[in-house]
Amino acid sequence: MKFETQSGTKYWFDNILGISFPLNTSLEILLTSNDVTDSLEKEAADHQRDAVFNSRFMKKIEKARQYAHQYPKEQITPEHLKRQILREGLLQLTLSVTENCNLACRYCCYSDEYPNTRTPSHKMMNFETARTAIDYYASLLEEGKRFNPQRRPSVGFYGGEPLLNFQLIKQCVSYFKETYPEIDALFTMTTNGTLLDREKCEFLMAHDFSIAISLDGPEAEHNRNRVYHDGSGTFADVIKNIRPIMDAGYKNCHAICVFDWKSDLFALQEFFNRAEVPRISFISLPNPNDGCTFYQRFSREDYEKFLKTEAKAFQSYNHQIRHSAGVDSFFDQIFGLQAGRILYSVPALIDGTSFMIPYTFTCLPGRKIYVDVDGNYHICERINHTFPICNIRTGLDFARIAKIVEDYRSHLDLCPSCKVQKLCNICYCDFAGTGEFIPSSKICKNSNHDLIKGLERAFTIAENNPSLPETVAQGYYTWLSTISTTMGD
Repeated sequence: MKFETQSGTKYWFDNILGISFPLNTSLEILLTSNDVTDSLEKEAADHQRDAVFNSRFMKKIEKARQYAHQYPKEQITPEHLKRQILREGLLQLTLSVTENCNLACRYCCYSDEYPNTRTPSHKMMNFETARTAIDYYASLLEEGKRFNPQRRPSVGFYGGEPLLNFQLIKQCVSYFKETYPEIDALFTMTTNGTLLDREKCEFLMAHDFSIAISLDGPEAEHNRNRVYHDGSGTFADVIKNIRPIMDAGYKNCHAICVFDWKSDLFALQEFFNRAEVPRISFISLPNPNDGCTFYQRFSREDYEKFLKTEAKAFQSYNHQIRHSAGVDSFFDQIFGLQAGRILYSVPALIDGTSFMIPYTFTCLPGRKIYVDVDGNYHICERINHTFPICNIRTGLDFARIAKIVEDYRSHLDLCPSCKVQKLCNICYCDFAGTGEFIPSSKICKNSNHDLIKGLERAFTIAENNPSLPETVAQGYYTWLSTISTTMGD
């Protein structure tokens, strides 16, 4: 597939190998012309050396394609799946310590805007449930040592707002460290920040927590969506409450930001460049799937205005990176990180996605284990609760996981013919309906356009600053290795 950067340079994306390379005239003929011989003879008269080189290059590409991974035909067995999970999974145990929250964020995945997800409740996880989940997780880690002795696991605390059950968090940390001192686990937490105080901040820092603070930018931006139940904004409380962490110079505290079609992107860029706020490490738009109604509040004019603002922001970013680059700005997260993901993802020829799930960017269930307040296991915190993978009483049900994977694969009807399948970044939660997956042909209507635009932007950025995409990608994946829990409080 051909694409072009803003400079006019042409490239070709090879969807079988998942790699891109620059085009010249003779190479473009080899890739696109129906009458290759005559066309190349005309081209070779002026560019014979290029024509010969490109012909040899294409032979190597074709040879490499023969080894690229093909869609597996064999059925997935629970035994093989368990081995894969013991080898590659078990990266995080996420405990949903409460379903309650003291906020009523307008885009919350547990709000009325998402009819397929659970609703907030006053349920709290008890210590017995948490202890049983921790013990089972530790037993899996022990069993998986022979496959992956270098794995560093993590234990995440999630909600609702996890600090509503702070006593349980303290109990879990104490229990894990006392019972399994040989396991060097990282503790993580996502919080809205409104319940932080000096005691909680000191506890989190003392135990080296990776802390993700939900912060949507300056006061006007943040308070549009992140509000208390009475509708009042939360910005002032969050900024005040994180002060002990910022004053201590604690490095393992990050901001996660959700923006929408009315966000002032330039205001967000300015805000997250300030030294007094946590480094921004994750951004996202509200998930448009799972029956989402959040976007109904926006008009067509809102969307078109957002696209124009985003285009201006991209131009501003490209001007900026010609002279300097960092990994902490809001624009780095929107544009630079996408470029890094596209340019520095592992090509299919080398690794590719798991042979069990060759399409989409989804992981194997069991990579993370999400435990709800009642002790049921789920794929992760992002997917709705109609795809359980068992509970604390019986442990992971590998036969059920295999069935979920088979069912997921059977709904990827559009993927084999997709021209940008190797760039796909969506997963289970994007296809999850109520107890069944939605076919990719119904979900991926705009994916080709968005991913092609991503290619064009990625290579435009690389032309302006060749080292930036790698720098941003390295920064992101370093951060990702220290925290797996995302948003949702």
